[in-house]
Amino acid sequence: VKESSPGAFLWSKPPTAGSVVTLFYNKVSGPLASASSITAMIGYDSWWMQDTEAVPMVPASVSDLPSSAAKSASVADGDWVKADISVWNTAALLDFAFCDGNRQAWDNAGGEDYHTRVANATPAETLVQLVFEALLASDDSSFGEEMAAKRVLQRACMRCAAARKR
Repeated sequence: VKESSPGAFLWSKPPTAGSVVTLFYNKVSGPLASASSITAMIGYDSWWMQDTEAVPMVPASVSDLPSSAAKSASVADGDWVKADISVWNTAALLDFAFCDGNRQAWDNAGGEDYHTRVANATPAETLVQLVFEALLASDDSSFGEEMAAKRVLQRACMRCAAARKR
């Protein structure tokens, strides 16, 4: 789990649950150097439930970068792209990879994908409470109970897997 990889990606600030942060990607650092467009594929908690979001990235100027990166002599306009990422309130880990506009070429950290911890993640006990409250609000209690139980179990398994990666 990396908070940043200065040659490949940076965050405008550390991702925090419920916040919007800017993800910067150095397109010349890897296999997407010749891509005309780049998309960030975003997921959470070890790609929990395969719920992903494709976020188009736009060109970033050197002045957009965090000051620590902008001071680097190797940084040039046109090298970086950026996207605003909305971090889930319940996320503990951000998963992401980068691809070209056609999703043919990828930078996924050599098949490992990129991962960054989310600050102020919702505690597991609170997640269980949220699922329980959603269950109470459901009209079909038998279906809701079954789905809630499955979600809690899946979430617990994914949290364990994410913890093992750390």
